[in-house]
Amino acid sequence: MPNRPCILVANPDRGIETLLRRNFGAAGFTVVTADTARSAISRIAQKNPDLIVLSADFEDIGGSDFVRQARAVSSSPIIVLFHPNRMTMPRDLLDGGADDCVEEPFLVQELAARARRLLVRAGVWLHKRIVLTPAGSLEVDPLARTARLGDRRLDLTGLEFKLLVVLLGAGGSPVSHDELLRRMWGEHRGSTQNLRRVIATLRDTIEQDPKQPALLISVRGIGYRLNVSEDPSAASDNSLET
Repeated sequence: MPNRPCILVANPDRGIETLLRRNFGAAGFTVVTADTARSAISRIAQKNPDLIVLSADFEDIGGSDFVRQARAVSSSPIIVLFHPNRMTMPRDLLDGGADDCVEEPFLVQELAARARRLLVRAGVWLHKRIVLTPAGSLEVDPLARTARLGDRRLDLTGLEFKLLVVLLGAGGSPVSHDELLRRMWGEHRGSTQNLRRVIATLRDTIEQDPKQPALLISVRGIGYRLNVSEDPSAASDNSLET
């Protein structure tokens, strides 16, 4: 089964690192940690996490420089934890590429709420979703990383699942080639050939006739869309509760 959505936590305070690892892990996420800023940059590039939570207080690379280097290798949302009585200012972190800044000490509930908002904005759902297609209902659970089409469970790779989630999040509207490349591989890491390969393998799994697709539709000059209707139902959101 493909990996669960991933959150990278980089904090020199082992207590905070453990707290966040436990809370995000209990919410259904895979949590990757890093003890130095340099190791965090490397793991961000390797893992392409769905969300990055980092501290501005590392000694090897600090503050806005750390944020800029993280942003250079990932387009995922970045939350920065900072101390207001030190040199780093929120405006510098935001200018460096952070999506949000949280002052320490912080409330876990507040951080979880900010994380939920950024994940949803980035297209990482936090609850099961069911839509109708010409081939029957399509059910996707983003945290469990499972998908069903009608009464059939879909055996998808990580990239196939991510592609399905991005297209489904568009609600049937076309998603451009550039947006798909950015969302699936991050900045400067995908290629049109890679995208076409994943499109082809996903069609092999979900289409009755992959040569005449009825679900995953090409939109000339734009990109691709899923042939879906409105959500008939959705399960309750049980993620990131603290």
